[in-house]
Amino acid sequence: MTLTMNERGQIFMAAVLADDFDAMVAIRIEALRESLERLGRFDPGCQPCGVLA
Repeated sequence: MTLTMNERGQIFMAAVLADDFDAMVAIRIEALRESLERLGRFDPGCQPCGVLA
């Protein structure tokens, strides 16, 4: 599920679709970036997620 805003500015939950994959990955990368950088585990060039295994 993801939060979505309609044209009236109301926020609601909606199912995540396959088309949302890239946007969801970008959100996850941004959310984890600072912590992973502190651990030396963030690599923005790594595909597809920017996180070293």
